[in-house]
Formats: sequence, C-alpha cells, structure tokens
Amino acid sequence: YQCIIGDPVNRRVYDIIPNRNLSTLKEYFRTLPREKIQMVVMDMWQPYKTLALKSFDKPILVVDRFHYVRHNVWALERVMK
Repeated sequence: YQCIIGDPVNRRVYDIIPNRNLSTLKEYFRTLPREKIQMVVMDMWQPYKTLALKSFDKPILVVDRFHYVRHNVWALERVMK
C-alpha cells in the first residue's frame, strides 16, 4: 500500500509515499509543518490515527468515505445473515 499526501479542498496531490511503514511515515511527517496540518483524512488503520495524533497539533481526524461505508456494509451483512 502507498500513502497519498494531498489537499482534498484544492484537489491536489502533494506526494505519494511508496509504503505505509510507520518508520517511513514518521520520518516523512517530521518534514511537514506541524502547525499547518489541521485535518487528517485516513482509512481505519489504527497506526495512522496514533501517528497523526503524535505528529500534528490537535488534528481533526476523518475516516475516508470508502472505508466508512465498507465497514457499515459488512456489519449490515453480518446482521442479515
């Protein structure tokens, strides 16, 4: 998996990190301006949440729509079965 760094408001991709290893992400996030990062949109992988909270000053965390819907569909299917 890759990690895409982008601006969803202006629809710009800033960078694509070739993997999502925590060591790689920690090093990359250290190069970003902590105070300017206000929001982190991510999938539901727990290490993303932990790293975002440690790396930035009180970011707003948002689960991306695809993963949110997917988990709800899976839960609904389990109930229906």
